[in-house]
Amino acid sequence: MCGICGIFNYSEHVKRSILQKITNKLIHRGPDFQDVYIHKNLGLGHTRLSVIDLSSCGNQPMTDDEGRFYIVFNGEIYNYPELRSGLIKQGIEFKSKTDTEVILYLYRKYQTSCLQYLSGMFAFAIWDKQEQTLFLARDRMGKKPMYYACLNNCFIFASELNALISHPSISKELDPEALDLYLNLQYIPAPYSIYKVVKKLPAAHFIKISLRNTHIQSYWSLTYRENINISQHEAENSLLDKIRHAVQKRLISDVPLGALLSGGVDSSLITAMMCQLSNRKVKTFSIGFNEAQFNELSYARKVADFLDTDHHEDIVKPDIEAWLPEIIHQYGEPFADKSAIPSFAVSKMARQHVTVVLNGDGGDELLAGYWRFEKLLFNKIWDKIFKYKSPCISDIKKSEYYASARSIFQRMRRKYLLSIKYPEIQEILGGSFWLYPYRQKLWNDDYKTVISETLNWKQHLLEQASYAASNRVNRMLWLLNHTYLPYDLLIKMDIASMAYGLEARSPLLDHELVEFCAALPSKYKVINNQGKYLLKSLASKFVPKEVIYRPKQGFSVPISAWLKGDLKSFMLTVLNDKNKLLEQYFKIDTIRKVVSEHLNEQVDHGFRIWALIVFCLWHEQVK
Repeated sequence: MCGICGIFNYSEHVKRSILQKITNKLIHRGPDFQDVYIHKNLGLGHTRLSVIDLSSCGNQPMTDDEGRFYIVFNGEIYNYPELRSGLIKQGIEFKSKTDTEVILYLYRKYQTSCLQYLSGMFAFAIWDKQEQTLFLARDRMGKKPMYYACLNNCFIFASELNALISHPSISKELDPEALDLYLNLQYIPAPYSIYKVVKKLPAAHFIKISLRNTHIQSYWSLTYRENINISQHEAENSLLDKIRHAVQKRLISDVPLGALLSGGVDSSLITAMMCQLSNRKVKTFSIGFNEAQFNELSYARKVADFLDTDHHEDIVKPDIEAWLPEIIHQYGEPFADKSAIPSFAVSKMARQHVTVVLNGDGGDELLAGYWRFEKLLFNKIWDKIFKYKSPCISDIKKSEYYASARSIFQRMRRKYLLSIKYPEIQEILGGSFWLYPYRQKLWNDDYKTVISETLNWKQHLLEQASYAASNRVNRMLWLLNHTYLPYDLLIKMDIASMAYGLEARSPLLDHELVEFCAALPSKYKVINNQGKYLLKSLASKFVPKEVIYRPKQGFSVPISAWLKGDLKSFMLTVLNDKNKLLEQYFKIDTIRKVVSEHLNEQVDHGFRIWALIVFCLWHEQVK
């Protein structure tokens, strides 16, 4: 795991001072070694976290034996031993034992088709000195980030936004559409970033740049229409085999490993697999809260005791003002997922003991683990009576309106629209954040038009989901895997872990496992109104059942309570009536009303207020 960056100038040589400045911004991602390569108008930078082949042979930027191709790579390729053996049989002589060198020679042999051979998490760039082309790629699920800016005079890329915008040619003009999506979703999805000129390379995409043109393309897509014919017993056994294999591959390391153990189904199963496959005692790490309804430490402890792990735990307290600005800064743009706070805390704790951790990310998105999957009423009856039609913008508006409703009648309408007719709409609504009616009242009149653009973005996603999946459960899963998973859940963990030079691996996001789960009949995903049925059944064979069959809590934070208690003064200071930033975009009267309703316990606006606080603190750092 590392930090990568680069500059491709179209008409002048790269300045070492600029490239070095960008590279230095990534040192926390790779504290073990850093270097840059410059050849006239091309420059590559790399900071290394040594995990496989700790020798200097693994340092980057790395070149092939002909000195034609140069690579900077961030991530891990889990099938690299097999790929390496195959290349050796073809006459390739390797200088290192790294997966980086394997990618380099695969690209030399197969060009863009090399991506089909890679199993793992990755973001990399390869410079072809002969053809004067730069090739960038990102892994299928979006575990490793890639930001870029295509300007008139150059192309710039980096692993993190803060590094990229340190280039003097990058304008810091905000993108109102991206800000509207942030208010609605709590994160900014690809290809948007908070800056107009900066884009995110979407998951499962590559981009190729030359002096003549720039080409971006998807190389993998997840479909839910090709169901496999399999019994429930066969499905469970195959799922176990694939999970065990995914964990086994991710135990390859030349540095200490551990597990992030939340006490939920997914992390407990992954930890159990690690204990079976490892030849040493597994170190586990858990974070909790003093507030009982958010605290899962007792369950994590029960699993750790049952599996006999070397267990470590800590409590997150509401006195977060001192280190919150640093968390916000690390993301480089507004990011309001409050679980980033415990993610940073557990990463910091784990890094004191290990360099690599496995986690349970992805289980809910694989097999319908969220509560709303269990509420899909009358699906079969509805499908027989009515022909499905993809929802339109008016349906989205109605859904957002009823999602913010207070009356019993309106909530019943919401349940009808979301749970029976268009449940997939809920996957792009943003839950308790700034929904359509709230944003209409929040934005200044000068910016209200951006809402229409983000509504179009949502409709386009819904149309794609309708094409990729044939029923409600699978459409919802497709949407989760193309929005929340890569651009919230995975970016949250990448930034939190890499802030401390910690590599986080997610066995449940192995692309072969993901493809298998996508192809499973939906009747095996939600059984007897219980989501993630197969995964829970598996986990119950390895850890105590009382841990598995309990109400889902999630890795959450009691932010609403904190804003009415320990963080009240902090909130009022940030969102004061004289805040010029808020006046620039929003109506102060609306913010004042939202804060008042929250403090008076009329409406729980905790998530909405938190999004504004994060935006203000982020903007204060970059202005």
